[in-house]
Amino acid sequence: MPRPVFRKPNGEPDLALIRVEYQRAVKNGALVDSMIDALKGLKSADPLVLAIIGALETLKARDLWFPLEKLYWSKKSQDTLARAIAIDPAHIETRFLRYSIQLSLPGYLNLSQHLDQDKTVIIQQINTEKSQSLGNETVRIIADFMLKTGRCGQVEQLALQKALNPSIGQ
Repeated sequence: MPRPVFRKPNGEPDLALIRVEYQRAVKNGALVDSMIDALKGLKSADPLVLAIIGALETLKARDLWFPLEKLYWSKKSQDTLARAIAIDPAHIETRFLRYSIQLSLPGYLNLSQHLDQDKTVIIQQINTEKSQSLGNETVRIIADFMLKTGRCGQVEQLALQKALNPSIGQ
């Protein structure tokens, strides 16, 4: 199977294609390793690229059988996500990836210590101009997921609903 090319003609990472292929990898574990290799091959400083590598490492852990390997890849993914967030702590999409992953990790792994912090940043950023530059579909996915978790208070829910329907609160 040929390795996917995730660069635009100008050499920048093709984030739209990376997002689409990541969603495919979520559903098809056979794509995970080749996508990790392709994204690492970009040698990109973009925090989203690094965060998606971290998310893919979690998918790799999900699909392994041996518990020590699962633990290794789970920890590695959290380290990769932390490096991505350190590049741009206000980047909503990297925070969202870590939040959604940590929410699904078993509590006994003790790898879910950033849930409240990530939720706060996501809520603060969801209606900013910077988050709107992600595109309506990405913002909708984030806001919808956050609402469905049941972990948001009324004020947080209102901010998320506004992201889904900008006419709210006008």
